[in-house]
Amino acid sequence: MAKIQLNDTMMDILLKLSVGNPGAATVLINLTKSADEIDPDSFSGHLGCFLQLDRLEIYGSDIWVLYKDLCDSSIHSFVAVLRANQLGFVSESTIKTAILSNSPQILEADKLLAAVKNELPNFAK
Repeated sequence: MAKIQLNDTMMDILLKLSVGNPGAATVLINLTKSADEIDPDSFSGHLGCFLQLDRLEIYGSDIWVLYKDLCDSSIHSFVAVLRANQLGFVSESTIKTAILSNSPQILEADKLLAAVKNELPNFAK
């Protein structure tokens, strides 16, 4: 069930998604600063990343694992994984399995980044 509500402030969203995990909070703050530039074709800007995380029910330490371990601390790869899911390049179950097993080989974030760049020429320019 989604945590983000229509009347939430940005601080509410950060708190709800990070669930008190400082690593997740850092990633989310980084998203607010860079996601719009990374994915200029996103209709909802950085908010789209937050909504996608909420839709996938990826919160707290799972955000940190996705960013740090599966995306090798690359905010570009992190945004690409979320966008790749929207584009149908990777399933929700694959993302969740990779997070649960902490297995970069399952997710292959670098390949997803390349696929998203190929599909969206303005991505991560």
